[in-house]
Order: sequence, then C-alpha cells, then structure tokens
Amino acid sequence: MDAASTLRTIAREKLDGVVYATSYISDSRTTICVYGDPAGLRSFAFKLLKLAELNQPELDERSCPNSEGVHVHLDHSLGLRANSCEIIVGRSDAKGTGDDKWITGTWMSIEVNPE
Repeated sequence: MDAASTLRTIAREKLDGVVYATSYISDSRTTICVYGDPAGLRSFAFKLLKLAELNQPELDERSCPNSEGVHVHLDHSLGLRANSCEIIVGRSDAKGTGDDKWITGTWMSIEVNPE
C-alpha cells in the first residue's frame, strides 16, 4: 500500500474498544488524559505505530506539506467516547527536513526528562 493510502486508512479507521480523552487545567498546567479498555488502548497504539512508520516523503503536498509533519484527527466519528475531546496526533519530524522546528514555534512541545 502506498503512503497516501496508508494515511487515509489511519485517518478513517475506527478505534476498537473504549477510548476516552480528556484534559484539565490545574495550577496553570494542562494535563491530557487518555484512558481505555485493553482493546481500545491497543487500537490507539496501533494507529500511532502506523503513523510513526509512514513514509512521509512519499506524501503529496496536500497530504503533508514540505517542512511539516503528517498528522491525523481522532474524534467521536472514529470511536472516541462522546464526552471525549478531539485528539490530534502527528509526527514532529518535518517532511523534507526531518527537524522539529516547524512545531516548536506554534505548539507547546513536551520534553521528557529535560536537562
């Protein structure tokens, strides 16, 4: 399957099981929570893995502009529970350059174990 077809599958394939996504603000910090039953979490993880393995350079400009990373929107239509917030998951490595500078200026980046 080519990259564009794979991306369409990732974007349209419904999640199995139960998945909830919520966020809340406490002490001026936003926390994002994703919970689910085993089938739901496996399905969510599988979607993330497919996105990670996608060959971005094969995508056209409409599917993924150069110097940006590919992303998909997960919402109620894809199986998130009705009281969940939308989740956008995507690649931080930009198509064409591989760096993450495109996202750090617009979005908050989260560093694990910052030094």
